[in-house]
Amino acid sequence: MTAEIVEATMAPDLNALEPMLIRHGYTSRALSEFLNVRPGEVRALLLGQLPEERAEELKQQLMVLNRSRRRAPNLSALDRLLFGFWTLLLGPRRIPRVLDRLRLLR
Repeated sequence: MTAEIVEATMAPDLNALEPMLIRHGYTSRALSEFLNVRPGEVRALLLGQLPEERAEELKQQLMVLNRSRRRAPNLSALDRLLFGFWTLLLGPRRIPRVLDRLRLLR
């Protein structure tokens, strides 16, 4: 495989905003719903036709949306042991309610 073949098949803007969002499954309609803007404004953002201030504002909102989707931290061995022991003491119908209450405490 030569460098010419790689350059011919790879998109030059592979790490640009639009290809990155498409790779992650976002369409302009989905983004407009997340950001509470018109789909035309999202398309203008992806094409680079928005004013710089507005584009930065929407990019900041996208970063904030992405932050909330992080994984929860891993539990320590002691946490796993305690939660496992407590589930033995609870009935199966009560476990989801207790978990909901524990999530509210965080």
